[in-house]
Amino acid sequence: METVVFHLSIWRDYTPPHPVALHGYEADFQVVTSKHSLQAEVYSWPLQQDHFAGIAEEQTRNRLRALLEKLDVSRPPVERPLAALNDFVAAAEKAIEENKAIPVSSNSGEMTVMINPLLALVLHLKWLVQCFKGRPGISVSIR
Repeated sequence: METVVFHLSIWRDYTPPHPVALHGYEADFQVVTSKHSLQAEVYSWPLQQDHFAGIAEEQTRNRLRALLEKLDVSRPPVERPLAALNDFVAAAEKAIEENKAIPVSSNSGEMTVMINPLLALVLHLKWLVQCFKGRPGISVSIR
């Protein structure tokens, strides 16, 4: 079984249909209502390959990694808007255009194919932005 190296999630604001009580949380119970900032995961994508595998230049890797770190799940949702993926996509596309991200061999069952993992990631992220743009209360996280 391969290890997940990158886990992207899309979240939406969540309002429970009725008040919910949490037991054992800082008191005997806490009532959770619509005034609380809750989110529900609406899309999850665990990636089991290194999306930076074709990037030899450490400076490019670090720059792209820093853009993804801005989407860390520990940050509040307001700091992780879906539009933040566009910054990473633009930087990644520039690296691809400058041939800083090259295809690498990948085993797919019995076949070995050449893929550009960064390009595959960029295409997937662009699809997600297209699917979820304009929807209220959407945020993204990377783990």
